[in-house]
Amino acid sequence: MAQLAQLVIIVLFIGLISHRSPGQTSERSQSTNWPVQSISVQWIGFTYHPGGGDYPEVYPLKIDQQGYGVFELGLALNYDYQFRDGFFFRSALAYYKDCAFVDAGFVHLGVRGVIWSNDRHSINAGLGPTFLIREDWHKFREYVWDDFYGERVSGKWQYRFIWYGLQFEYLYKINDELQFHYSLIPGVPAVLTSFLGVRFRL
Repeated sequence: MAQLAQLVIIVLFIGLISHRSPGQTSERSQSTNWPVQSISVQWIGFTYHPGGGDYPEVYPLKIDQQGYGVFELGLALNYDYQFRDGFFFRSALAYYKDCAFVDAGFVHLGVRGVIWSNDRHSINAGLGPTFLIREDWHKFREYVWDDFYGERVSGKWQYRFIWYGLQFEYLYKINDELQFHYSLIPGVPAVLTSFLGVRFRL
């Protein structure tokens, strides 16, 4: 995970020093015409566990007995501000029912950079500090431990703060005001979570 974060940082840094600010005209910014400010609403989603779920017995919406695939239910709200051509700040807030269908959520602040784009399509990557919280899984008799939350417990909640929460995303421009928005959070090697939604120009 740390190596993947380092790779994203390098890609963002190279892109940052090679792009212009939104106020400067460039062939690229004229051709893509992506919004300077936008908000997006996304459904959360679907989670894939590459090695199978640690506790599939408590996953009510799993699609297989080993818990490789699990549906979740929730929403994420994002606000984006483009500060340079091809780069934008993102703030995100999410509430959802996790794999065990208990309350969970996160708050995120970060930077996104465009890896590739044209008039209709954009593939982005980014990272930033993220605070995650969920109802304590110790309420389930099957639960003993997981590597991500460990023993970080406060009251009825488990929590974790990470500096380099990663995200990859694909945007498809429907029109000048609206885009289809797919995101993937790679909590490798344990989990991959997908988000689907729409992004609106402000």
